[in-house]
Amino acid sequence: MTDETKSWLKDVANGALGTIIGILLTFGFDKAVEVHDAHENYVKITAATIINLERYVDQISACKNQLDYIQETLESVSEMDDETLEDSTSIYNFYDIFAELSFVQYDRWIEENFITKGEFIDNTDLRLKIGQVYSYKDLSKVEIEAFNKIRLVQYEKYFDKDCEGVKNPIIEIMQDKSFNKFLLAAYSLQANIDSYLKIMTSELDEIKKIADIPEEEMKSLRESATKLENVVNKSYETEE
Repeated sequence: MTDETKSWLKDVANGALGTIIGILLTFGFDKAVEVHDAHENYVKITAATIINLERYVDQISACKNQLDYIQETLESVSEMDDETLEDSTSIYNFYDIFAELSFVQYDRWIEENFITKGEFIDNTDLRLKIGQVYSYKDLSKVEIEAFNKIRLVQYEKYFDKDCEGVKNPIIEIMQDKSFNKFLLAAYSLQANIDSYLKIMTSELDEIKKIADIPEEEMKSLRESATKLENVVNKSYETEE
């Protein structure tokens, strides 16, 4: 199975996971409407929304870690002598900076339920904070996807290059003008994502305090989501 096929399968699996979790976490909304139980709606919608936002924060944090790795790798390379730079281990570690930043747009089921049934969240401040975190999620997604396009150009240009017999291929790459465009994009995104994450994390903490959802409810939904994620990941590993 090619890497491209594996990547496609993983995206499909993650998309399916988002849909499944969305259905799971929002199950019971229609029933709650039927019995006019506003409090039940509030708990379910808000709990599902919080967990959805937590997953996005975790995913964006993983992207930030990869961007930090790029900076750390380049700082390490700048301290290497020529012999170390020619070492195959150094070369392949360097190539890791061109890895794709993975950002999966989860099924919007939960977000749409917040939008369409959010009137059950009568705290305006809470609704605004939730909307703000979603906005920063969307902004992060757009910028990550833009960076991945620049990254792909570099990946295709360097990753399959036969480094055997080439003197200081790392230096050769770093002296390429197009590589500077990649670095500028990486450092710019790193700064932006770091700023977005601080805001998202702070707002999410405030959301949890204001929402005051019973921990038992949150724990139950998180466990269900984790179990489903493990099932999907196991299925994906079997495909590999």
